Amino acid sequence: MLFADTLSGRIGLTIYAVLLALANITVIVTYAVNRRLQTLANRFVVALAVSDLIISVIFIPMKAWQPNHESIGPLAAFFLLASLFNVCGCSYDRYVAIKNPLHYPAIMTKKRFFQVMLVVWMVPLIISLIPQIWIRNADAFDLSPADLLLYERRLVGFITLLVLVICIILITVYVYIFNVAKKHYEAMKKSEPPAVRDGNNDPKGRKKKNQSIKNFFTSIKSTILFATIGANFVLCWFPLIVLNLAFAFGFVEVVLSPEFLNASEILMYLNSLLNPVAYAFFQREFRRTIVRPCLKARVISLTDTTAQYRTDYYTTQH
Repeated sequence: MLFADTLSGRIGLTIYAVLLALANITVIVTYAVNRRLQTLANRFVVALAVSDLIISVIFIPMKAWQPNHESIGPLAAFFLLASLFNVCGCSYDRYVAIKNPLHYPAIMTKKRFFQVMLVVWMVPLIISLIPQIWIRNADAFDLSPADLLLYERRLVGFITLLVLVICIILITVYVYIFNVAKKHYEAMKKSEPPAVRDGNNDPKGRKKKNQSIKNFFTSIKSTILFATIGANFVLCWFPLIVLNLAFAFGFVEVVLSPEFLNASEILMYLNSLLNPVAYAFFQREFRRTIVRPCLKARVISLTDTTAQYRTDYYTTQH
């Protein structure tokens, strides 16, 4: 039995959607209040958090309470492609940062970021909406139910194959990025300021080199973060990809068991929760910004308690 077929399943999905929304809102607010986090790379993090937030606010509640709504299919296609294209945007940012670190600020400008975001959101929107033209005008196009089913299978097959091709490209890109990063790091370790090579002490030269290495490792950490997000996407959406391929090629009865459908749905939603966990794990500043208010509130509480204890003690003694 599917989750949406039982009241407890629907309530469970709703609670999960609320938790997922809170997690991604936390990411967005953390970025907004901490200036140290407001880097260009983290803008891609926020864009992905917005995508996951929309999934929790719109798609999951609709899937829980209106599972047979006609918008479920287009929404699923849109969010699948939007998540994937956001991962592609993050990967493009990391490719530029590692491949051309000196020219990165000149290449990845605010204008370029908004151009990437336009592609990331508009292409999935177009792909998911265009098929609705012939679906909603089947009579005008003289399309029978069999024709509509055939077109739907072709569309699902096209989207799924597109996702698979992009995933393969992403894997290839990250292998290339880490190979380039390894070469850069080896070159940086071997390079020494002229004064150091001549046996003279050059604190400024060493400090500059150490700062370059530190910046390089910061960039690598961001790259590992986005590679992890990409891996999460591939693993969590893979069962749904298998289901779509089975539907596209007419083998849907093979994977239509409730267990497989529930597992694919759980993993699909889990992807949106794993992303905020990855942000907190790989970015110390995210953790600090989230934990700092709690620690501050705890310190204030302890201070107030101590002050009250001293007041009570003084009153008792006098």
